Amino acid sequence: MRRAQLLETATRQFTRSGYHRTSMDSIAAAAGVTKPVLYQHFGSKEDLYLEVVRAVGARLITEIDQITDLEGGTRSRIAHGLHCFTTVLVESGTALRMLEASEAVSEEVTRAVTEIVGHAGDAIAQALMRHREIPASDAHILGQGLAALARSNAENLASASTAEERERITALLTTFMSDGLWSFPPRATPGPPSGTLTAAVAHDVRPQAIAHPEQVAHSDLIA
Repeated sequence: MRRAQLLETATRQFTRSGYHRTSMDSIAAAAGVTKPVLYQHFGSKEDLYLEVVRAVGARLITEIDQITDLEGGTRSRIAHGLHCFTTVLVESGTALRMLEASEAVSEEVTRAVTEIVGHAGDAIAQALMRHREIPASDAHILGQGLAALARSNAENLASASTAEERERITALLTTFMSDGLWSFPPRATPGPPSGTLTAAVAHDVRPQAIAHPEQVAHSDLIA
């Protein structure tokens, strides 16, 4: 339990002051423990920061994975997914810092952040393939792009001054994302992806031609 509490305290400290301006002394003081006790759990400040980054990343991926289990149409799933994604990022300044790589800490932290961003894009790709007829290679490209858009949305939400402004920003991006996905025909029965995402990425398959949105029946637009 103490380790979890120390992680929570460290997350707040890193969020408020950033990595370089946060010391192990300040984290220990905020947690109400001595610095030797803190070092019993974490070998260095970098090790502690790395665990914070991974914890935030794990929560982010968990939220994205839940999108595939949602009922309703494309628009409602996107709206819920954006809400979950941005809640994690906006609530934790550490998440915004790590995903934007605004603080160079170490190569190991950079690799961890890269893996988290990649996993987020892959999780979104899996959600797309479950509900739309999208080749795995195309889903990978879209997943990475949508993750970047959602990350940008989190920055805008963090700077929004009112709840109404936050709702407007989320609604705008939801409309943009859902309208773009209408270009792909909906699956007759949502289910596990028919392709393998890892294999598609490895073979660098070129995206298939996408029909113009006007060619999609109106009844499909609410799928």
